[in-house]
Amino acid sequence: MTLRGKVKLQRAAGIIYAGLFGIITLSVLFFNFYYKTYPFYPHYILAAFALAGILLALNRFLKDQMRGIVILMFVFFLTLQFIYAFYAYSSGGYDVSAVMTLAKSIAMTKLPVRNDYLASYFSAAPNNLFCGLIYGLALKAAMLLGFRNSDLCLAIINVLFVNCAAALMYNSAKKIIHQKCAIISVLVFYLLFGFSHHIVTPYTDSLGMVVVMLLIVVYIKIRESAKRGKIVFSLLFAVLSALGFLVKPQVLITSIAVLICDIFFDYKKNKYRIYFALALIAAIVYVPVNFYTRNNLIEGMDFSKERKIELFLLYGVCERDGTYGVWDGESYELYKSFTDEAERRSACLQRIGEKKKIWGHLVFRLSYTKSSVSHSATERFLLEEKAEESGCC
Repeated sequence: MTLRGKVKLQRAAGIIYAGLFGIITLSVLFFNFYYKTYPFYPHYILAAFALAGILLALNRFLKDQMRGIVILMFVFFLTLQFIYAFYAYSSGGYDVSAVMTLAKSIAMTKLPVRNDYLASYFSAAPNNLFCGLIYGLALKAAMLLGFRNSDLCLAIINVLFVNCAAALMYNSAKKIIHQKCAIISVLVFYLLFGFSHHIVTPYTDSLGMVVVMLLIVVYIKIRESAKRGKIVFSLLFAVLSALGFLVKPQVLITSIAVLICDIFFDYKKNKYRIYFALALIAAIVYVPVNFYTRNNLIEGMDFSKERKIELFLLYGVCERDGTYGVWDGESYELYKSFTDEAERRSACLQRIGEKKKIWGHLVFRLSYTKSSVSHSATERFLLEEKAEESGCC
């Protein structure tokens, strides 16, 4: 591809991405029904805009002190988040509760953990095992340092993960584009996510963000480094891709996107051999780690109960109020009613096909968009649980 062609392709991709990101941002901020249960959110939006104004003013008068301004920004947000975590942490709900219980069990007891609730949940959702292991090891390290409130400690660990992702994003945007764009990116990040209840929710969403940003940082290092450095960072990229897939399968989308960019903008003859080698290394890392988490963390696991992709596709087309692609009892009962895996998949796909026929292609696709928006703010269950704990409802 010629240089001119590459530039045109980059611009087109940038415009498409900016448009999609703008639509999602507006949907999350102004058309998201979940935020009805989050009355403080508008105040945080105003606070973020106020801080943006302060930073732009400081940038104008203190151009040589930009590094100090950026550090001040991160310290400011981190301090507010620690205060928020102290008052908003909880023991979680649904999937989060299971991950937190596993993390606390790993930190406080010997492996394998003997717990019927955990065995039942993780038999159905083994994809969350590695996430529980990471949080468990982090909690164990924190408790060795003297921390005792495990729920608060997990919330603080999660806040640190979120800010680690923000710092990596700033560093990446600064290298790829410009420092001012990097600051704007971080402000948008905090605007959308920085004071959502997700920051005190130890789960795959927060941990996955760190891995995604690490993948981008490592890829930048691959492009910047000499031959030996390229080999080291390429190996690290493969390892992170495998571990990221264990944290949250969607993380692999980042790895694929990076490789596609590499093919388009820096393709060389026989480079496919390098991609094959990286995929092989990722598989070599993935298989033993996945085997360990499935067979050594919890006693009494039964993976015949594992929830498959067709159930989540079925959730995505659910139109009943209060579900919006997150969880639906009727869909789950349909899924559980079949013991044979082939029959279960066929029944789920048939139901999905019926929805597609009734709604048509456009509405069918919009239903998944609606589900995506609702997923961005599913802290509702945590907020409701926290309100119940404090006696507010």
